[in-house]
Amino acid sequence: MIIKCNYCSTLINRYLCEIKKSKRLFCNMQCYRQWMSEYQREINHHCYNKIQVSCGFCGKKILKHPSRVKKYHYVFCNRKCKARWDSKYRRGPLIYNWIIDRSKLKHHFRDTLEGGYQWVQWRKRILVRDKFCMLCGDDKNLVVHHIVKFSKLINEMTYQEHKIFVNKNILPDIFYDIDNGICLCNSCHVYKVNGHEEKYEDLFKLMIYGIIEK
Repeated sequence: MIIKCNYCSTLINRYLCEIKKSKRLFCNMQCYRQWMSEYQREINHHCYNKIQVSCGFCGKKILKHPSRVKKYHYVFCNRKCKARWDSKYRRGPLIYNWIIDRSKLKHHFRDTLEGGYQWVQWRKRILVRDKFCMLCGDDKNLVVHHIVKFSKLINEMTYQEHKIFVNKNILPDIFYDIDNGICLCNSCHVYKVNGHEEKYEDLFKLMIYGIIEK
């Protein structure tokens, strides 16, 4: 398709997919650099409103948008640092929901027919009730979070309940109580709440019972 260069107005031939993908197209790198030097300076520059922060793993100074720093608990300079941080702080006993007695996870409730069906229904009811993230208000990439941690509920199971769970794969009703679930977006769930469940427990309970505004 024939279009005009966004800087010098020379006619150039570009694929339709390129036109749909890019807002501006140039005939060569020289035109692109000239356009950048004239129109992407000071307040128009894509890094203009970024702030300097430290990488959560290596400590390197990086530029990030204030909204991103506010939303995420940690920020990283690249994916490699993010992966190394996960490897160091989210493995084995260091992970937020690690259960010391691994035999209690022999049959995970989501993998059983009864538990899986009940969990799906429990999740649907909470999503319908809350509709969006209770922390930031986002309505995309939603997950349902146990207010009282799943691992804590398992550790508080009586001997009889644990015996029924192992033999029949049936969990107590407390696991499917909709007052023990709250809707969060994936970002808030991973970067804000995970590892700090007890800190948010009382706040979420007040939200669920309508004592404070959601």
